[in-house]
Amino acid sequence: MILGNGITGTTAVEAIREVDAQGEIVVISDEDKRPYSRVALRQYVDGTLKPEQMFIRGEDFYLRHNVNAVLGTRVADLSVEKQSLTLASGQAIAYQKLLLATGAHPQRPPIDGQDSEGVFVLNTWADADQIIGACSEARAAVVVGGGFIGTEAAEALHNRGVKCSIVEVADRILPRMLDDRASNRVLKAAKKTGIDVYLSDKVVAFQSDSGKPGNGIRGVLLESGKEIPCDMVVLATGVSPRLDLAQSAGIKTNLGVLVDDRLQTSAPDVYAAGDVVETNDVVHGDSRVNALWTTGIEQGRVAGHNMAGGDRTYPGSMAANSLPVFCVATASIGCTSARDANDREISSDSDRRYLKVVVREDRLVGAVLVGDTTLAGPLQALIRERELVTPLLPLLERGDFTYAAWFQCQTKSCRL
Repeated sequence: MILGNGITGTTAVEAIREVDAQGEIVVISDEDKRPYSRVALRQYVDGTLKPEQMFIRGEDFYLRHNVNAVLGTRVADLSVEKQSLTLASGQAIAYQKLLLATGAHPQRPPIDGQDSEGVFVLNTWADADQIIGACSEARAAVVVGGGFIGTEAAEALHNRGVKCSIVEVADRILPRMLDDRASNRVLKAAKKTGIDVYLSDKVVAFQSDSGKPGNGIRGVLLESGKEIPCDMVVLATGVSPRLDLAQSAGIKTNLGVLVDDRLQTSAPDVYAAGDVVETNDVVHGDSRVNALWTTGIEQGRVAGHNMAGGDRTYPGSMAANSLPVFCVATASIGCTSARDANDREISSDSDRRYLKVVVREDRLVGAVLVGDTTLAGPLQALIRERELVTPLLPLLERGDFTYAAWFQCQTKSCRL
């Protein structure tokens, strides 16, 4: 049984069928659609993608994989002792093996008035539909949060013709992904696009007018005292793993559900994968939640194989983001800044590209790119494989790092 219908649960279904062609598979999801791309929600909101282009599997996916799909249904309770689930309807369903692929939910900051009509989040297809509907009447919007989701939401609203402002509590845009110099490039692009960005400030209240036609929101109040008029607000202040079922069932959690290297939880026959899970970070050397599309795919495959009787191990995750925002390509991998005096930061800056790498003991542990990001893949490979990059350091310092240099490193001249 699989809880969750996103890319992780979908990949797990396919992995199970590689091992077991006949066993019963039940997929339960509180959303009523077949698997679709959450990372494409921005393109759906701005109209770049049509609804039928959002799906990542065909209409016959469940039929071809002999899956009993229970969609649009919420799970109310999980009993690991009885090995059963209870649906919101009261129906109990037994399982032999269970995968928690329930993903994450948006964080909601403690701001007065956030329950007002016209305040939205962007996490599901239904959220996107609500935002699209609001855009038909809205003239101005405020996005609370300048991270990954916030910048995408702001660009989507702008492309729909809505005047947009971003409010970010940090001193730079995309603060977890980019350093100061990289962020400044994105900030300039945002302003050139026509999006206002307020840094080192935060929203303390939503101002609404119940008698106002449309969305009801009339503005936001910032801690600095500034008021920004708007017709709608999108909250983009991060996401948190959906831990309610796991915690109520007594499964061990921290920031996410805790698992071993086979992605099994503390409960017998219960696995976890995707945005809900906390695993070893291969760069930082500690346990983290790295909520990434590719990570969800990798973990879904491992969990699915093991649920079907296989014996695969998961090597660990690594933060790696690639995002085109305001017509500027950006990428970040691993550590985006030096941890201590033992780390070196090497950077090069040109009109074509800003590139910074973080080096620890002659091995790359992180990289940031803005502009030309074609080298993000080779840099990620060097980081993940812990390649010795001593011969590459002069090239990185001059900004001359190329695919040819990476291929030379792959010939084991730089390996341990």
